[in-house]
Amino acid sequence: MKKIQDVLDEVDLNVNELPEPTQRRVQTYANLEKQLVAAKLELEALDEPDPEKQQVYEDAINYFNDYEADVIQSIQAYATRLENELQAKAMKEKRERELKEKENEARIKARKEAEAKENKAKEELALAQGKAEEEARKAQAEAEEKARLEAEASKPKKKSGGLGFILAGLGIVAAVVTFGATRDK
Repeated sequence: MKKIQDVLDEVDLNVNELPEPTQRRVQTYANLEKQLVAAKLELEALDEPDPEKQQVYEDAINYFNDYEADVIQSIQAYATRLENELQAKAMKEKRERELKEKENEARIKARKEAEAKENKAKEELALAQGKAEEEARKAQAEAEEKARLEAEASKPKKKSGGLGFILAGLGIVAAVVTFGATRDK
């Protein structure tokens, strides 16, 4: 039959890690084991076999074995419960981690969508500003051209006049005086 220390080693637990009632049972087990060893030594020290003491010793061995099996079962049950709790905790942590990852992914996706919308809005604003600037340049150029034409139209036309010479034929040169004629006429 397994010894309690072997079971503790199997489930990777120390006596101090067990619940208080189980610790007391392990301590009782150790005391019973000492009493059993003392009873065995007492029986061996007898000169004549005593059937009554032999029967008490055998009953004590049966009780000890039953008690040992009960303590072992208690330790294994605790180890199983502890393992189940650890697995449940691990599953809970895994679910929480997955939930956080999903939340982070959703936040990242929302941030990317917001950045995309912001970039699109910036592009549209830049295009609108570019169109507005182009229209303003065109309007300014048209205004400048109109102002130049109005300024040119409002200037008095330069008249030419004066003395000119023309050939009158047969070697004669005639002097001609012109008054108030404009260049375009």
